[in-house]
Amino acid sequence: MRVVISNGTYRFHLAPLAAEMHRMGCLSALFTGGYPKGRWREFLHRSPLAGLRRLADRCEDIPDVKVHGFQQTEFLFKAAEMMRRIGGFDLMEKWQTHGFQLYARMARTALENLDFDIYHYRNCFGFESAAWAKKQGKITICDHSIGHPYAVAWMRNHPVGFLPELIPPQQPTRLEENYLQDFNHADHILVNSNFVKETFIASGFDADRVSVAWWGVDARFLSESDRAMVHSVDRSGPLDLLFCGGFGRRKGAHVLMQALECLSEHPWTLTIAGSVELDISDQWRAFRHRFGQRLNMLGFLNRSALACEMSKHSVFVFPSLMEGSARVVFEAMACGCFIVTTPHAGSVVEHGRHGLLTTPGQTDSLIEALTSVFRRDYNIKAIGEGNSTLIRQSYRQDQYAERVLRVYETVSNKK
Repeated sequence: MRVVISNGTYRFHLAPLAAEMHRMGCLSALFTGGYPKGRWREFLHRSPLAGLRRLADRCEDIPDVKVHGFQQTEFLFKAAEMMRRIGGFDLMEKWQTHGFQLYARMARTALENLDFDIYHYRNCFGFESAAWAKKQGKITICDHSIGHPYAVAWMRNHPVGFLPELIPPQQPTRLEENYLQDFNHADHILVNSNFVKETFIASGFDADRVSVAWWGVDARFLSESDRAMVHSVDRSGPLDLLFCGGFGRRKGAHVLMQALECLSEHPWTLTIAGSVELDISDQWRAFRHRFGQRLNMLGFLNRSALACEMSKHSVFVFPSLMEGSARVVFEAMACGCFIVTTPHAGSVVEHGRHGLLTTPGQTDSLIEALTSVFRRDYNIKAIGEGNSTLIRQSYRQDQYAERVLRVYETVSNKK
């Protein structure tokens, strides 16, 4: 069985998966965006600039000859990010669509010269390439890492509470329309949590066409985590909260700020490893004006720094309205954190066992959970240690690859 894995642009979970498939002798090629090779990679590793070193972190343990880096597509997606600030989401998504189309053309050309059985592509990066592979009789698997587009749109329009059992068709954004179209090029859909599969079924998708393979934390992060936990200072207390990722509405940043406003009599602090999104900028300015002394903004961190920061904190809070299976939750668990999140984060967190689950978008639910944490109603240290053990036992990157390989085998046997 030979597989081509298409990671799309930036760092995504399919690149480390490709490294595992190479280790197992299954990888024909990895397609991705910007990917430094040879002397360029060596230069980046030695660079004093953190941004350039982060680009070097994209490299995987795969021979360069097997990696097809479509560098040009990165410029379109960077331009799309700039367009968002100039012309809003519509203009950004228009530029993203051009990026998807360019990537798909380059991928299709590369596929013509490869020997493979399965084309495993990230949603929105398939299109022409996936259609061509399917026409050649290859198995096409679309990797989708967030809720079904109808579920995402539903939560956008109904931002408090849980999803209904049946979600009627929703008006998609341009990006969501791309998601929906690229499903059509796939024989099978691979998702990263039971929650995401449930959103597909609720949206009218055939359950037999959707498989779940829970993500794993890769060996490099676990190594950094081990090192950080051995050498870190004592963990902060339950009043010192950590959030990682884009601090925006979809990830529940507005709910977290509202909850902390209501809990201002407690001497909490909030550390944010990430950037503040435009959609909450007004609320953020008022929040920062009032609580600036309690806030610690770190920006995006490399893997070593992220593992170190997580190992210093006892409590990780991530009240997301909609994810697929948030990698940062797995990473925080690996670093021994008690987790406060929602079922829509698509994690393995069980309420009371690994942390606390709150109702998406509901401030009162998050206030109740944080109050319980502040009162030390749970053995936060013991639960965090159990979380770290769980990830190392059951949710490593190599185990994720084994789960994906079983999906490949199942889909191949059906065809």
